[in-house]
Amino acid sequence: MTGCSACLCFVIVGLSLWKNPDLHITRLDWVFFSAALCSLPLWYFTSTPLWSVVLLCGVDVAGYVPTLRKAYALPHEESALLFAVQTVKCMLAIDALAVYSLTTVLFPATIGTMNLVLIGCIAAGHRRLSA
Repeated sequence: MTGCSACLCFVIVGLSLWKNPDLHITRLDWVFFSAALCSLPLWYFTSTPLWSVVLLCGVDVAGYVPTLRKAYALPHEESALLFAVQTVKCMLAIDALAVYSLTTVLFPATIGTMNLVLIGCIAAGHRRLSA
């Protein structure tokens, strides 16, 4: 699940840069990007799989912050359907697990939850623009 998601993210980034190369990167975007990069070396030095997953989830949540901001400001540029499908994918990944533990469930549960938050931001942005 994670490898396919990573590949899909790279494809989406490539297509978005090709379609609209005009980037609006804020200082806050750089802060969260830097925090994510700084936490990756810590992931390497963790001694247990659980702490690796906890750090990975923290990096991903930090990575969602700029997207949440953009989804609220420009909801028409985000696809709630895509994030809903991704949420279902995470739920199916959890259902397919042979062993349930915090280590195995935390990552797909975190991503699924953040996708739901993102869908909420898209909906709130649409309501804000139509008011």
